[in-house]
Amino acid sequence: SVLALELDRSDCGVAAEGPSDALEAAKLSQAVPCLGNVSIFRSAIDSWAIGQPFPLVPLANLHRRPNRVVKMYDLTCDSDGEVKRFVTSKGSLSPVLPVHIAGDDAADAGEGRFLCAMFLLGAYQESMGNYHNLFGQVCSATISSAEGSETGGVEIVRLERAEPASSILAQAGYDPQEMKDRVETRAAMNASNREEGEEGEEAPSSRLAALFDGLLQDSSYLFHTK
Repeated sequence: SVLALELDRSDCGVAAEGPSDALEAAKLSQAVPCLGNVSIFRSAIDSWAIGQPFPLVPLANLHRRPNRVVKMYDLTCDSDGEVKRFVTSKGSLSPVLPVHIAGDDAADAGEGRFLCAMFLLGAYQESMGNYHNLFGQVCSATISSAEGSETGGVEIVRLERAEPASSILAQAGYDPQEMKDRVETRAAMNASNREEGEEGEEAPSSRLAALFDGLLQDSSYLFHTK
């Protein structure tokens, strides 16, 4: 299985935690910290538990020479939520991942988002993964390779959305429907004639209830719109 994840540059620094030699320390000092839209403890738990390296490969600008090295951290609050070793093209391990980031100058190098794929994951990592920080299952796609197809030999045969927040809350012992009803009741109690919007607009209490319902249906991971 392959996990596709989005990396976003962070402004925090990268600290070297006892590198094995001066070369690793030098690499880490130059690394750009990136936040991955993923939980290591959910999708690649053996990376944390036993130090199992999973190949992480950028999905863009592969034809261009790398101009930066990065470190990847996940969305959890745990300091162990990071990829500490990256598999190189020669099969060796490195503390950093070389990538090409557009805008190679001191002002904006490393800004923005880019996609990577983590390989050799599968049912075992999925079954061992946990809900640390209440991050659920990521969205998944089943991809088939078929020669001669209109898509150049690759076809998405199944696409499943990420686990919604309501499902994660239910597993933690909460009742999402009861939570929704309480928000709607409180919103209705606080409603007044003065809060009514202009003609054709929803009242703030109704918008609050709709917003909460939408959050229950959303994934626990970050998303952005263009």
